Amino acid sequence: MFASESKLTRKAEPKQIVPPKSETLYFKFFLTIPNLILLMSKRTLGCLGIGIGIYAVLSAVLITVVLLHHEDFHSPPAESRSAYGYTESRLGLFKDFSTDVEQQRPAAEEMDIPNRWEGKGDSFVVEWEDRKILDPGVAPDPWLDELADDQEVEFIAYGIWVPQPDDPLNDEDWRPRPTFRTADGSTVLSDEDLAELGVPEALLSLPAPSDYHTPRLSLLLRTKNFEYVRFNDVRAGDQRTGAKVTYDLESLGEQDRSDTEGEWTRLDAALLLWHDTPLTVKATVLTGEASTQEIQTRLGEQIVFGDRLRIQWIGSTKDDPSVNNYISDFTPAKSVPPQKAKQLKKHDPYSGSTRRANIFQIRAEAKPPLLPSLVVRASSNDYLQDHCGLVTEDGIEWDWDYDEEDDDMYFASLNVPAPKDKATFVFIPNTTILEFEIPALPDMPNHSDPEDLFDITLPRITLGSDRDETQFLGYIAVASQVGWDTDTKWKNHPPKNMPLDNTFRNESPQTLMNWYLDNTPTSHVRFDESMLVLHINEEKDSWWDSVVAWFQAIGGF
Repeated sequence: MFASESKLTRKAEPKQIVPPKSETLYFKFFLTIPNLILLMSKRTLGCLGIGIGIYAVLSAVLITVVLLHHEDFHSPPAESRSAYGYTESRLGLFKDFSTDVEQQRPAAEEMDIPNRWEGKGDSFVVEWEDRKILDPGVAPDPWLDELADDQEVEFIAYGIWVPQPDDPLNDEDWRPRPTFRTADGSTVLSDEDLAELGVPEALLSLPAPSDYHTPRLSLLLRTKNFEYVRFNDVRAGDQRTGAKVTYDLESLGEQDRSDTEGEWTRLDAALLLWHDTPLTVKATVLTGEASTQEIQTRLGEQIVFGDRLRIQWIGSTKDDPSVNNYISDFTPAKSVPPQKAKQLKKHDPYSGSTRRANIFQIRAEAKPPLLPSLVVRASSNDYLQDHCGLVTEDGIEWDWDYDEEDDDMYFASLNVPAPKDKATFVFIPNTTILEFEIPALPDMPNHSDPEDLFDITLPRITLGSDRDETQFLGYIAVASQVGWDTDTKWKNHPPKNMPLDNTFRNESPQTLMNWYLDNTPTSHVRFDESMLVLHINEEKDSWWDSVVAWFQAIGGF
């Protein structure tokens, strides 16, 4: 009985799960570690602790060194910059000017007269009811191999100015004064020497830089038999490397590229280097007999300069205008008929698959300081901008602003008050290229054979109040003659330890880059020396991409 009862009441024993042999050894190993520690002597434990501590300290030091280490970049001063990466960069190689000429419509074709609809504020709409799109045809060629007729340009001297650490940039009356040398570079010209040559005093100093504090290159030229002197472009190249080393000052918004008094012209460019090297300088100048024509300042009035340029008067604004081939935020004035006002409010310039925009809105913000302006339509943007100017009391105003283009419609403006009844335009038909050689730049702060352009001295680099990060990195790249691309960081990660006056003194491209990396959170740089390009803050691969790349490298696939 007892035996039977025992069978009925005894609980079933749980089935034992036997782990695999490997897991058993793994488990026993970790159970053994505490036992091993207990078996160690105090002396052994002390030595083990010291070893672990030393390892931790060395690891921390190694990590710190890696994080704080900056790569030492290298850029040779005399090797060709023909590497693909550099040639495709922002400045690239020194090249000839483009001789292409664009026109929107033949100058011989008369333009239809538009209607004008006034709007509230400083705005109005011009509308061509029956707009016909003309084939632009082929523009006449303005280029000559040499100066026309008996015109002459003589290269007398060149000047170099380099921003210095203590320049009084806040002094509104201060004007930088270049060091001038004879054209062959052999002799420094004093003020007395220049006065004896007949150079006007006003041409011996420059406007102070506003935003771009780079060196300046100035050519002193003596012209003969020019009624009007107009240089459209100037550029220089490093004869040893082939790199372009200048930038147009008018494009930077700094100053006019040339200043003329009588037979003397000073031609200026922003010079993007800080070391001595020979240069080749090329400049385009207008040549040929100038002609002038008057135009009545009434809507639709036109003048034409042979087969090259037709100008149609559009109007004037109280401030710098914008021209758009659509209507936006336009409120018709009471003088506009109600039906037309309704149409203007609903106007869609691109409604329909074949309809072309025949209506344009001209408006200005009219916010102080005002820039009174005039607006014209032209048959050719190139002939208007490069060959035509407005005669004013202060001379010729050449600096047209491109405003809008749509098929054969091209609009541009000048920031000058529109004459009341009639305006006089001057037109010079041809252009040619002048070339000058500068054998050396001995007045630069660095000699002609530095070992490394990343290690040259830049006496002064000043950023504007907006602390433009791209501009800062550009200084580093152009001084070392390398290309660069960048993803900016300062907008979301402002730099630490920026100088109070936004000025860096007596630094090198290398130390400036080190400062950037130290003071710009999350920044990084990779220099492709074979392509001569700095890749700044480029997007990095994810950790998984790096692992895959590592396996591919060791696996050979």
